Amino acid sequence: MADDRSGFETERSTERRLSAILMADVVGFSRLMGRDEEFTVQTLKAYRAVFAAHIAANRGRLVNAPGDSIFAEFPSVVDAVAGAVEIQRELTERNAGLPDDKRMAFRIGINLGDVISEQDAVYGDGVNIAARLESLADAGGICIARNVFDQVKGKLPLDYEYQGEHDVKNIAEPVRVYRVLSLPGAVALGAPSRPAAARRSRGPPWKTVALAAAGVALAVGVAAGGWSLLQRLATDGGTVSPGTDLPSIAVPPFANLSGDPGQEYFSDGITETLITTLAKLHGLKVIARNSTFQYKGRSVDVREIGRALGVNHVLEGSVQRAGNRVRVTAQLIDAASGEHLWAENYDRDFNDVFAVQDEITRNIVNQLNVELVAGEEGRLLWRAGMNPEAYDYALRARSEFLRFTKPTSRRARKLYEKAAELDPNWAVPVVMIGWTHYRDAAFGWGDVPAEESWNKLRAMGELALELDPRSAGAHSLLSFYHWIGAGDYDRALRLGELAIELAPGSGAMNALLGSVLNWTGNPRRALELIERAFELNPVPPDWYYNELGHANFLLNRYDRAIEAFKTCVERLPYMIMCHFGLVWAYMASGEEEAGREQAKEILRITPKFEAVEWDAKIVSDPALRKRLKELLVRAGL
Repeated sequence: MADDRSGFETERSTERRLSAILMADVVGFSRLMGRDEEFTVQTLKAYRAVFAAHIAANRGRLVNAPGDSIFAEFPSVVDAVAGAVEIQRELTERNAGLPDDKRMAFRIGINLGDVISEQDAVYGDGVNIAARLESLADAGGICIARNVFDQVKGKLPLDYEYQGEHDVKNIAEPVRVYRVLSLPGAVALGAPSRPAAARRSRGPPWKTVALAAAGVALAVGVAAGGWSLLQRLATDGGTVSPGTDLPSIAVPPFANLSGDPGQEYFSDGITETLITTLAKLHGLKVIARNSTFQYKGRSVDVREIGRALGVNHVLEGSVQRAGNRVRVTAQLIDAASGEHLWAENYDRDFNDVFAVQDEITRNIVNQLNVELVAGEEGRLLWRAGMNPEAYDYALRARSEFLRFTKPTSRRARKLYEKAAELDPNWAVPVVMIGWTHYRDAAFGWGDVPAEESWNKLRAMGELALELDPRSAGAHSLLSFYHWIGAGDYDRALRLGELAIELAPGSGAMNALLGSVLNWTGNPRRALELIERAFELNPVPPDWYYNELGHANFLLNRYDRAIEAFKTCVERLPYMIMCHFGLVWAYMASGEEEAGREQAKEILRITPKFEAVEWDAKIVSDPALRKRLKELLVRAGL
């Protein structure tokens, strides 16, 4: 059988970089397996998921997990130590509920060193030293090298104990080793070591970004037996962060206090508008709607939200509407301490609701000391002069659009059209009308030829840009038109880049450009942007997994691609590109029987489909286009 991998990427990229290396393994693993093999394997899977969650939360990358070992790298030693401490604490808590003879303890070693990276593999003395440090750690403990200690002292509120110098095979100089102790007053990390004078280094309050526990989003994956999904989707390829030094905020759904469930769309719309506006600020990390709306209707401590979503501020609020009057209450809370930083009530006529949103946004910006770039202050007022009734129709439309079916998409279009009619100077509903035409063209939901739907999409995008030249949504919409509808790849990329510049904190803008990059010859950057989208949206929309699958597939990472596509197919069974991706990944990886079974599913959804008719305009490279078609034909299409 020919090697299918050669059709996509032949260059082997090698790079040298400075990384914080974390090595871990289970103490007495053989003994545990001998006592209860099945229980030990299940415990190992669960504990690996704990590692995956905290590694991802601290900007790390899981390099490998052979046997009972864990190998990860981090861009920062502070993140590496913070993640390791949180891992050991959670594992200690989990072990407390197990019998003594079934408790599973890990040793962890951390080193800062120069490493060589070749594709997914990492080599070098930095790795060897980390492995030696791990072997010196106590059960449940952490050992770090001197160069790590020098970087973290004074930055984390931890104690350290000097353990002397230790020789490392093939390393000329002995390595000075330090043991990480507990936070003052907390349970010690690992078993007690020999008596020694402890070195103490006190630092600022514990970083909120070092999440405690697996987090709400990741816990769902673990509960479903999702170690594999967590390992490959949450950590592989690195977690891209918009900057841990930036102020960060989550906005859970504002509560509807109107006493009328029919007003839910209005309170949800207020929330989403605030999220969208804040995401336009370059100096602020904003968690996306999908992640914050999981808390809708739930009473959750803001500190839990902060830990789960990795933010240091939470904006809570409520909306009460009675006739033409609306009351909006908002309060900004420190997610670590639960302390209220700012609170305000707004009683306004409904016609002034947009001014209220702008006022809230400006107050948040002032409280978080975000330095606005030139012109950004003016863009906070982009809704000024809007028609309130049009806004109300747009909120109703959004509720329908998010349900993602053909009938709800049709209803959404009619409501957006009404909003655009009432407020002809507002770009947002025009953009959204364009996206309903995209669904018609891409998913076959239209009653007209696809070409006509593409033309309508383009008209909406161009009109939106006339109304608002700084509309990120309009740029992204037109990017998709020029990519798929017209095959103008260069223009599609330029428009996608502009969309991200206009809304850098938007997960959707990052993921949409990633989709274009996947098929125009740059899957590596596509993967970076898609992972950034996951970072900005810890509970992502289902379609993110389609883009993640294609990026990994085009980089020959077939196992990860299959995992992502399976998730996409389960959640979006009508999204034909997820099925194509699964066929391609199965066939290219040699799992041809599974590929043929998936091809049958495509024929069930689209009975008349033939590979020779496959519209490959989305693919810029003719050789890749040919290869993809060959895989479909070989699968029986």
